[in-house]
Amino acid sequence: MLAGMDPQRRTLLSSYHELCVFYQIEAERWDLYEKHKITVLRGLLSYLEPLGALDSRIRLNDIFLAAFDREFDSIKQGSIVELAIVECFRDYYRLESRSYGPKLVNYLIHAVNNSLTEGRTELAYSLYALIESQSELSKAFFGTVLKLGELSNLLFDPYIQNKLAETQGSKEVLNIVHSWVIAHPGLLQSASFKEIAVAGLTDKLRKEQRLLSSVHMTVDSIRKWARMPLPESGMTVADSELVELLTLSAKRLLLDELVLDKLTQDQVTTAVFLGESDAFAGLQLEGKQRSHAEMLRALYEWFVEREPTEDVFRLLSSEELARVQKLGVHGFSPVSK
Repeated sequence: MLAGMDPQRRTLLSSYHELCVFYQIEAERWDLYEKHKITVLRGLLSYLEPLGALDSRIRLNDIFLAAFDREFDSIKQGSIVELAIVECFRDYYRLESRSYGPKLVNYLIHAVNNSLTEGRTELAYSLYALIESQSELSKAFFGTVLKLGELSNLLFDPYIQNKLAETQGSKEVLNIVHSWVIAHPGLLQSASFKEIAVAGLTDKLRKEQRLLSSVHMTVDSIRKWARMPLPESGMTVADSELVELLTLSAKRLLLDELVLDKLTQDQVTTAVFLGESDAFAGLQLEGKQRSHAEMLRALYEWFVEREPTEDVFRLLSSEELARVQKLGVHGFSPVSK
């Protein structure tokens, strides 16, 4: 019967039927909602999304919020959410975040926590992705979590640790760390975040094919971080302990794991931090670390100075001198493309 009907009339009948279902739910026919949750929520949203609809369609708005309260009560009892339902609540946040926002954040905290508690890690990270898909919601959610001590350890630390582990390289780690401290300055004072950031960076640097170039990029990128005081923390990113820890860990890794014979002349000459008198300040250099530091600085001065003198070798042992001269004269690896 509907197939041969005029499209406009068919749409009107469909809308009428939909509204009838909504008002039956309003009259406590929650069995209809339970059988068709996504259809009901999406249908309600379609009526509420036009500008001004929240004020003009109050009954439909109340039905949506009643459904949200119902889901919230369920999740507070430890139930596991359906991602598609959470997406509906996320989309409503675009329409009304002032009074609904704190409730949604609380709901999401329970949703993620329940998922992790039940070992539903994949669902938990899908929820994180959903939260991050909306910048204001992400800021509100993580801002709340980070202020709640134990919740921060449970819900934020594993999340950011996994996020850094999934990055493609050290540069992406730095970008993520920087963006998070800008959005949430309180992280500059978080011991666990600093530890996670340093571990994430060193893990990626260790896998870089051109370690010296990657450490140079790290040092150079960090130096460009903002010096403007941030709200909440009262400090700048550039002058924070986090910057010092990241820089020192990168340089320490370089001196521990550098393979001199794999260097190219280009890698040495472009690593401009090697020419600074305090290039490795803050590190307690002993053994291999001290040896690598002195040889790197000697190589840099040798190839960057217009008229280098024998003074560039003054701090090298005879063995180190022979190695540097051999490398500098004919031992550099071909420049990699």
